[in-house]
Formats: sequence, structure tokens, C-alpha cells
Amino acid sequence: MRVLIIEDDMKMRGMLKDALETVYRIDTAQTIGEALEWIESCSYGAVLLDRNLCGEDNGMEIIPKLKKRHPSCAVMIASAYGGVEERIAGLSAGADDYLEKPYDLRELRMRLDGLIRRFAPETITSGGVCLDLVNQTITAEGKTITLSKKRERRPFLPGVKAGQGFQPGRYRQRRLFRSRFDDLQHDRRRHQPYTEKTAGRCDRNGQRTRLCS
Repeated sequence: MRVLIIEDDMKMRGMLKDALETVYRIDTAQTIGEALEWIESCSYGAVLLDRNLCGEDNGMEIIPKLKKRHPSCAVMIASAYGGVEERIAGLSAGADDYLEKPYDLRELRMRLDGLIRRFAPETITSGGVCLDLVNQTITAEGKTITLSKKRERRPFLPGVKAGQGFQPGRYRQRRLFRSRFDDLQHDRRRHQPYTEKTAGRCDRNGQRTRLCS
């Protein structure tokens, strides 16, 4: 899951990146121009936006363009402008949540996780296969398979436990483990023909070569 941080303060931008990159893939932008370049080239699950960029209250200008290109992307404004009217203006501009500075990073993280869960897609489509995360079905080539009751009791996505939301960090960890396991299997298959070829060879004394396992 990618998250875009739009913040002009370098220290704050670095602190937010350090706090969130353990779970999400983080990109950062300092200006509206940089943010638009990221939005045009990447798809994001959430955007963390500062209203005041480069000394001007212009951060909210990016929200309509973002929502038009990525309707399912959640937007959270984190700003020192924390008055009632200012919060109403931010939410009216299309933001999905509004957090006043200064804030606790733990609260920011919980709010961001909640937004991403709320905007998570109900279906995932890839290579002609559609996974319905709500109805627990798989559709391919016009045929729909409903998961068994035993399978339904299990989480549909890796990294999800029963009764819990999607945990991107755990999913990424399992995916990394699986990738390393596949690499190991590949190396094993690659060396197997050599092992089988040399297993029957004899040394100079006519004894068969013994290979260490």
C-alpha cells in the first residue's frame, strides 16, 4: 500500500516517513507540483496533506484533482489550521479526515489505518480473475466459485486474522518470506541436475563418489 506525504517542512516530512514506512510504502512531496507528478504516475491508498505549503494556504487545491484521478484514495489533512471553520473548509474540499497539529504520531497512525480500511476495495481483479472480498467468491472465465464454509472462517487475504483488519506490515513480511522461499526452491532445482549427474561417478580407486548432503 502506497501513501503520499505532502509536507513542505523537511523535518516533519522525514519524521512522518520514518513513522509510517515500517507499514506502508512512502513517497513524499514538498510542493503541489511534485505531488501532482506522483499522483499522475502512481496509485495511492491514502494521501497525508498539509494545508500550508511554501507559506500559502494552497494545499487543498490538490484534493479535487486527486479525487478525480483516484476516487478511492483517502485524504487526510494534517494542519495547524485547527479552527472549526477551517476544519469544515477542509472536509468540504473533499478531505476524508482532518487532524490538527501538533498531534500524536500514534493517533495519526490509527486514523490513517482506519481510512485505508474504509476505502479498501471490495474486489481485486488481475489476469482475468476477480476476487470478491465481501462475498468470498472467485470469478474467472464466467464461472464463480464460492469458498467453502471452512475457508470462509479463515481470512481471505494474507496478513488478516479473523476479527481483525488488514495488516499491511504482516502481509509484506509474509510476501517477503514467500519470495525468499521461492528463491531457495529455484536454487535447489538449478543445482539438482548437477548433483544427479555426479552422483554415479567413481574416484581413482574405483569407489563411487560420496556426496555430502
